[in-house]
Amino acid sequence: MVQEARSGDIADPTPQLNTFHNIPLGLIVWQLKDPNEIRTLRLLAVNGAAERELGGHLRDAIGKDLAEALPALLKTSLPACCRRVIVSGMPETAGEVWYEDARGQNNIFWFDCFPLPGNCVGAAFENITGHKRVDQSKSGALRLLQTGDCFILPPRRPLLARE
Repeated sequence: MVQEARSGDIADPTPQLNTFHNIPLGLIVWQLKDPNEIRTLRLLAVNGAAERELGGHLRDAIGKDLAEALPALLKTSLPACCRRVIVSGMPETAGEVWYEDARGQNNIFWFDCFPLPGNCVGAAFENITGHKRVDQSKSGALRLLQTGDCFILPPRRPLLARE
């Protein structure tokens, strides 16, 4: 958990911050300034995995509202999930979120949101695009087999038969 350290609370917050920044799972921390307005989600922290997965330099966006930091996320279910988690204080799975990154690539992420103090929410996520493509390929191949719309080769025979 990332919190602002007050004097006397934590002798040295470096180990916690190192864990946050080095964990291989994407982590984003948002703060909701106005509980009635999703657009007031403000980016507080990101780790290296979040930047890698989302394809951008998000550290430059720290302190900015969602509409400025990651405007494409406004078109997803994630902001509403973050708001519900902040208001209820209960973790929630946002599930699959489709997102076009800064490079113009469409990706699918799996998000889990958890409450943090101070009207904040943490969002842990991973890019599941590769897994989804494999699943789609398998489903397509299975449909072909089930419908019989595939070409099946006859058993292979040797080119020169010995008699």
